[in-house]
Amino acid sequence: MEGTDDFKPELAREAVNVIENVAGTHPGYRRAHARGYVYEGVFTPNGKASPLTVASHLQDEYRNETSGFE
Repeated sequence: MEGTDDFKPELAREAVNVIENVAGTHPGYRRAHARGYVYEGVFTPNGKASPLTVASHLQDEYRNETSGFE
């Protein structure tokens, strides 16, 4: 991220410090989102939300879905 104007290393350091103060340190593991799950399935919208949003996954169309949760 170096070279970008909006990168704030002090904010990143502060976030990591807060995580470690709350959860402790665990060498060899990620500080947050230590386990990740991936789910695959079929999402079939009924189209009732389409008048309320332009989000493609809420239109009246079939789509394959892969979601990751950490």
